[in-house]
Amino acid sequence: MDDNPSNLKLMTHMLEQMPGVQVLQAHTPQLGIDLAQAYLPQLILLDINMPDMDGYKVLARLRTIESLRQVPIVAVTANALPKDVARGLAAGFEDYITKPLDVPVFIEKVRAWLAVPDASAAATPPPAATA
Repeated sequence: MDDNPSNLKLMTHMLEQMPGVQVLQAHTPQLGIDLAQAYLPQLILLDINMPDMDGYKVLARLRTIESLRQVPIVAVTANALPKDVARGLAAGFEDYITKPLDVPVFIEKVRAWLAVPDASAAATPPPAATA
């Protein structure tokens, strides 16, 4: 989930290059919550700074939904100070990725969370969705 169309486009482009990864986009918090409930993704990438409901509130709402409790939720945010990272991890984000994105780090972290091999690997992972 990200309210910035440029960020959504960039992340979607990178994720779609990974074999077997399907991407769901949400530009509002409520749409992201609805998509997560409907599709049960293997990973949720969540911006913290969104209008109407910040990422911490979205995280709390997602954690109340039984079918989503085990889905890893990773913060992807411009809040990059050490105290921001500590707060995010303490709140329950499984990982914390800062913007502007370091593309190789972003790809490496997403691959690790989804257990997706790099493009040169022959194995095909199970389909995954991110929101």
